[in-house]
Amino acid sequence: MEIFKVMVPFSDCGDVSKCDAIEYQGKVWLVPEWTEYPALGVKNPVRIVHLGIHGLTPSNFAGCQYMVEVMLLPKAVLEGHAQPVAPIEVVEAPNIEFPIPIGSGSLH
Repeated sequence: MEIFKVMVPFSDCGDVSKCDAIEYQGKVWLVPEWTEYPALGVKNPVRIVHLGIHGLTPSNFAGCQYMVEVMLLPKAVLEGHAQPVAPIEVVEAPNIEFPIPIGSGSLH
């Protein structure tokens, strides 16, 4: 599985941020936060967020593969502080594991 970047303009605060994303079960999911286990050389998403069928568009921003459609995602949902409203889905602590890239500074 590949980790890529998505540009996220939030609907509740006007901020714009970059977020990791993965393809999982045939959908693109945002990964706002990771738990790293350097001794094992892996990391797991704290939560994953899917925006529904029309949530992402291709991005022209450098380093970002997609962009979240404007005014779609509240920052509080991405951070886990608010409940999602359909079509947004959130999965807390999914059983997904990624290797931590060697040389990323996370492995000691």
